[in-house]
Amino acid sequence: MYILITCVILGSTYEIPEDLRDPSKIYFGSMNAFSNPVEILHEKIIKETDEYKEIERKKIERGTGQYWILISKASQVVKNIIEKYGKENDDIDFVTEKHYLESCGLNIEIRDVTDDIIEYMKKSKK
Repeated sequence: MYILITCVILGSTYEIPEDLRDPSKIYFGSMNAFSNPVEILHEKIIKETDEYKEIERKKIERGTGQYWILISKASQVVKNIIEKYGKENDDIDFVTEKHYLESCGLNIEIRDVTDDIIEYMKKSKK
């Protein structure tokens, strides 16, 4: 006689308190319910885009029209890459700015995937 035992371990689900919600710090997922958050340094990823490197290479001054066009494009590239990365990684359901969850009083284990996303972005260009 064989007995099959199935064990399901449910992880904790978290939510950001409404009075502490800042959509500008959320790059993927829902503030209402998440269980597998990761964090990033958004600015570090922006600085790895071709658009940002063009700003540096051409020494385009901050505040000019050309600067804002390129930085806007860089932001869109990063937004798209983060969404694609999040959707392709089943173990991730929430991407936020580094230390944001901590500032909301959610002291949970969270890993930084900044370098992983930069690598992913570079591979996606090929």
